[in-house]
Amino acid sequence: RAYEPGHFNEPATGFAKAIEAAPSSATARVNLALTQLQLGNTAAAIVLLQQAFELAPEDPNASREFVRALLRAGRADDAIRVLGKSHSVNPDDEETVVSLAILLAQQNRIREAVTLLAESNQRFRERTATATTLARLLASSPDRPVRDGQRALDIAIAVHNMEPTPVHGETIALALAELERCEEALAQMRRAIAEAEQANDAAEAMRLKSEMPKYEGGSCRQ
Repeated sequence: RAYEPGHFNEPATGFAKAIEAAPSSATARVNLALTQLQLGNTAAAIVLLQQAFELAPEDPNASREFVRALLRAGRADDAIRVLGKSHSVNPDDEETVVSLAILLAQQNRIREAVTLLAESNQRFRERTATATTLARLLASSPDRPVRDGQRALDIAIAVHNMEPTPVHGETIALALAELERCEEALAQMRRAIAEAEQANDAAEAMRLKSEMPKYEGGSCRQ
């Protein structure tokens, strides 16, 4: 009942009492903040989430919800700082690394994103989310001097060998396109679409098909 639409005031009161009973509880603050968000009180939620994060910076739930609220408020730079602190506390957490890298890239801090991902990839070769994000930046970054098509291809092939999924096949195509191996890139995209269709993933097949024109022109390098 606590999270049913239109019934957030009651749980908010309960979570406020929980904070009074346990002032050092990060979880109680996160719970109250989530109800405040549902009530439209974004500023109040951010204050609570900041308190929760300061109490327990190692808590992935506290940092994740804090970052979400900051982004919802258009405070991307603050979200980056929170993720950076979270990463310093728990440098082995892959979700934090990837989320921080994506946010850095979205803010045109692409070299920082690549460095972060490369360091993590060097330590954890088996982590496909890290490797794929790195390969995609190296293959198609808007900051062209950062690109490294051959390195992206090597990483993408290694990932596809571990997890032969359509999206990882698409990453190979992106790397081939950066190397201007257009016929191979087009063939790889066709294989990725076929794999999606064989898996009955209509949404993924449709998405991949929408990307095909990028590979069918005179130059496939994006």
